[in-house]
Amino acid sequence: MNKFELDETLIENALFSDVIKAISDKFKTFKGQIKIDGEIVEEGNHRQYMSLLGFNGKTFHNIFSNMDKKSDASDWYFTGKIILMKDNFQEIKRSRVGRGGTDLLKKINEYEGENCYIPTNGHCFIKCVNRVLNKDLTCKFQEYINGFSKANRKGVMTCARMNEFNKKFNTSFQIYNPKNRHFHPRDVHDELDWVLYLHNSHFCLIRRSQKSLGIQEIEDNYEQVWKTCRDDNAVTQVSPLKLNVLSSMSDDALFAWDCETYSEKDTRRAIPYCCTLINLEKLRKMLNRINNLFPDLKPTDPIPEEFYDKLMNVVEIFLGTDCIDQMLKYLGQYDRKRLILISHNGSGFDNWIVLKNAKKLTHCPLKTPRGILSFPLSNPYTDEDLQKKWKRQKEIKGNYLQHINFTCSYQHESSILAAWGNSSNLPANLRKIADVDIAKYTQDNWEELRHEWEPYAKRDTLCLGACLIKYNQVTKEVVNQNMSNNLTAPSLSLKGWYYLYHYDKEMVEEECEYPRAESGRPFLPEEEKEFVKLFNKQKFRLRTAILTVWFEYPKNMFFQPIPAKDKITFTNKEGKKETGNKIRFRNGFCHDVLTSVDIQEIVKAGGRIIRILDGIVYEENFKTPPYRDYILILRDLRNKYKREGNIVGSNCMKLLGNSLYGKSIQKDIFTTRHLWNEATLQANFDSRVKTYEKINDTQYIVETEIEEKEITTEDSKSTGLTPSHLGSFVLSHSKKILNNFIHVINGFYKPEIYYTDTDSLYISSKNWKKLNRAGLAPKVKYNIVLTSDGVLKEKKTFKGYSNDKISVEDYVQLASGHDVSNEFNKPWEKSFTNGVVIPNDKQTKVFRSYLNNVKRKPPNSEGIMYPYNDKDEYSFDENYEFDDSDYLSNQEENEDCFK
Repeated sequence: MNKFELDETLIENALFSDVIKAISDKFKTFKGQIKIDGEIVEEGNHRQYMSLLGFNGKTFHNIFSNMDKKSDASDWYFTGKIILMKDNFQEIKRSRVGRGGTDLLKKINEYEGENCYIPTNGHCFIKCVNRVLNKDLTCKFQEYINGFSKANRKGVMTCARMNEFNKKFNTSFQIYNPKNRHFHPRDVHDELDWVLYLHNSHFCLIRRSQKSLGIQEIEDNYEQVWKTCRDDNAVTQVSPLKLNVLSSMSDDALFAWDCETYSEKDTRRAIPYCCTLINLEKLRKMLNRINNLFPDLKPTDPIPEEFYDKLMNVVEIFLGTDCIDQMLKYLGQYDRKRLILISHNGSGFDNWIVLKNAKKLTHCPLKTPRGILSFPLSNPYTDEDLQKKWKRQKEIKGNYLQHINFTCSYQHESSILAAWGNSSNLPANLRKIADVDIAKYTQDNWEELRHEWEPYAKRDTLCLGACLIKYNQVTKEVVNQNMSNNLTAPSLSLKGWYYLYHYDKEMVEEECEYPRAESGRPFLPEEEKEFVKLFNKQKFRLRTAILTVWFEYPKNMFFQPIPAKDKITFTNKEGKKETGNKIRFRNGFCHDVLTSVDIQEIVKAGGRIIRILDGIVYEENFKTPPYRDYILILRDLRNKYKREGNIVGSNCMKLLGNSLYGKSIQKDIFTTRHLWNEATLQANFDSRVKTYEKINDTQYIVETEIEEKEITTEDSKSTGLTPSHLGSFVLSHSKKILNNFIHVINGFYKPEIYYTDTDSLYISSKNWKKLNRAGLAPKVKYNIVLTSDGVLKEKKTFKGYSNDKISVEDYVQLASGHDVSNEFNKPWEKSFTNGVVIPNDKQTKVFRSYLNNVKRKPPNSEGIMYPYNDKDEYSFDENYEFDDSDYLSNQEENEDCFK
């Protein structure tokens, strides 16, 4: 079967604006994918190759329909192919049986009636079976239902499996369908008095002789209620974090690596021509030897030249467009079953290069919005003698190929490699060489210019390896974890916290507003009057809750502790009208889901709680803030490392402390990715499939929704849950601390605040004395000073400012009501199909002078932006565009990592 039916149209020297309009209209209803392959030419000036793949009709229309409005396309002409690729996959309609019908905090009450039976949620099918047969088949059923493959809906009981179930267990169960009054399966050896019936995807029982009465009785008595802290099921759903903290791997199984690429002339795809690799154990021993031979050598002194040359020779180098394969062949001779290869920007670049150059994928890569965090691969070049050796070892199970995992250090240390080398106090000649122009190396000249880029490539790998060694040593000492078993710094910090300090241990009793998740219960409507009264009198503490509330800010308020979230209509990036939620600092009526700490802060600042609609109330708090001991340990260690002059240790402690919060608020993932061949994709192409990309001739990476199972085999002693409610309260308490500063300077009612973030406040120096008197010493983050020469100079570190994006003069232009435009490199395009594509042209971004008018009123004559007083008050219309405002603060990850 062919994946695509192709419909190809050739276009020659057509006006590009006409092409856009014609294609947009034609493809509005087209189902499938679109490929554009050709070039656009500006008359007498510029020629630009264009290759776009993977658009469906709707996306194509959204992107190109507004192009003619935003740019002058009348001088551009297009020549090339427009290819319509129609999917041959037919969507399979699946039964929704086994998907539960309940959410996290709800359960189904059991009901026993005269003509029906409703089991509780969870394992509903086997509960019905056990009731009819009067015996427990749960364990045997669990083995049966989990015997199916993951691709074939492992763990899900469906109507189609009923016949097979009857044969397996020698039973005669049937499912009744009231729409056609049929039973499935139709033929059974013995008709039972009870038959199965599906109500809201939940298995129930009805009497065969009273089917209509049984169905009516189910509809009358089927009830979903809130779980309480007394429900065992509820406790497991919102239980505290339970982790298997695995031991970290030794340095001899860890490698630092990097690859160099050039861009193909036509496609602009990144093609590797060199890989460099070094083993961390080998590098560590050589660095220790140098330190022993030269005990007086300062950490930042250059390594003696003879040893530096030896270090450069230790770096393995592989050349040619097959360098990835060469590296895998080299590693296949290495006597370790599991290896980890770490590159500094693996998630954004190197891992994509490996993925596109691997002959065949054996595991699905872990891709998130950050990129490919992990790319596991079974090494096809594993030495045969090593395979035989590992086969004889009983502790090694599964296949006997070497397992390599490509990961990314940028997810731990997000500074550029040069900055990481400097902050790690590396010897001067181990730090990253000043950037070379990698764009100058092409398919035609990379070999003859090897003398230029080879030292650069090797030194990059040495720098990364030395940074990894120092990072892993410090984190291993402190939290018994390192980069080998943690893909990100937040993950490492959370496991470190769990290792050092488990929050169920006994502690000194004190006041604390951090709730235990397992003590949660639903908010009761009869509690509303009492809770509103307690909040408005600021007497709800020390109770804790997360509630949906209506509240109101007074009209004279200048700064609101919690911004409003209003639904407004605006023009999106594709030039279409869109209605969505935008954050606005305004007064009047608001509503939101907030923690009890936030609600109390609203009242303390002068707001008023109007109503409480629903939410969760916690019956029990922790005896002390659960993260406090861990953070105090990190703080003390950071100070100790500072005193000792250990910059790496100090930076790592700061990183661990800052990362813990991020892991506490991560969202649950409701999709999963599979590595399927075409036949498997065709057999499982149902409504659960969200996206799929073809990565080679035989394989697809398919993203599907995670399906709830009838029976699961997860060990309740270990869960992947993170204490997200704690993250919410950590954020609330951090805002509460910052509010103390605002209260002292009366910032909620006077225009004293220029800019604020979660942990920072930008104010005039005239307020410093007030803060000092209150014991709240300010820290200078941005300052404009007048030098003795009468020159104004600026010092800045605040978010939102970036010299390569926008200058101070541009800010002045914006404040004066003028738009500012800047040219930037186009972002790199990454996909499983094409790998990394590096555009060779620029894009123009426009910063609107009115970009903040959605949040506050335009500046008055004194430059003050006062808040709106009502959700319906605006100073912009539906043509307001938000497309470029994010470029004020966002950095391009790809280029920054290579600086």
